[in-house]
Amino acid sequence: MSSKEKKTKIYFYQIVPEVEGKMKEDAINSISEIFLFKKSTYLEIKKLDGDISISTIQRIHSDRYCLGTLIFNQTNNVPPKYDGKNTEKIDLKKGEGLGHDSCFIFDSKTNIIAFESKIPGVNIGNLEALIKENYKDAPKFTFSMIIIPNEYQKFLNSTSYSRLEYSVARPTNTTNLPSVNNTSLGKTIDAFDDINAVTGTIVFSTGRNKKRSLDISSIRLFVQDLLKFNKNEEFLKTLKVTGVDIDDSQNHSKIFDLVSNRLVEEISVERKRVLGKFFTAEKYKQIEGLYLKHQPVLLKQYKIK
Repeated sequence: MSSKEKKTKIYFYQIVPEVEGKMKEDAINSISEIFLFKKSTYLEIKKLDGDISISTIQRIHSDRYCLGTLIFNQTNNVPPKYDGKNTEKIDLKKGEGLGHDSCFIFDSKTNIIAFESKIPGVNIGNLEALIKENYKDAPKFTFSMIIIPNEYQKFLNSTSYSRLEYSVARPTNTTNLPSVNNTSLGKTIDAFDDINAVTGTIVFSTGRNKKRSLDISSIRLFVQDLLKFNKNEEFLKTLKVTGVDIDDSQNHSKIFDLVSNRLVEEISVERKRVLGKFFTAEKYKQIEGLYLKHQPVLLKQYKIK
């Protein structure tokens, strides 16, 4: 990476309603409308160290896509100036703070959002909180991370699974996990408190019996749940499923790595000693280009309309 460039990661998620049956289609349409951000004004949300607000919104290509920017205005715990020896308080007026921007693109045909998540700054959990603050009647939804489509499709197409291995971190107040009560995943999370663990690795296997298979539908459902709950890139550390590779003529086993193969890209902006503005236009151009690069495959696998 050039020393003159600063890079940040762009994480891809599909926004998935947590309702089933006849209500699901209405919920999908509602999500598509909400994330186009058509309201004229939006309430900001308060955090311990500042506020998060919507800065700019652009709808493009006949309102199919929305480009947007969220700003975290850090008004508390602002660090001092430092010259290598001495510190000095930064002079900020009331309401002023350090600005941290995060940009995104949303596609209403897939309900996929490509989001710039930064620390300090705005993460996907903050975006969810902002939506809930401004749309009280919004359907319950979650962010399911996007796996590189070819890898995820191969996992789904496998006709047999012999091993599931996943590592998770103990959930914190910032992980923003939805309720998982009375599920296998919920019992795993509860075990952290029972045994006072920080991380855990769980393995399910058929052992040496190559003719056996783990329950296919249960494995697929469990994997989908794990991907939905991994909002802040903090909870799920590894997720590997060993299964039959149907593209292999000998039907050999393959390890489907569903965390390392998640869809993550990078954008870059000019690195400067002191910033006098946000690089919104430059980021929008790059994020739109990255999404359109993946769009044909994403449409094939994730299209909802």
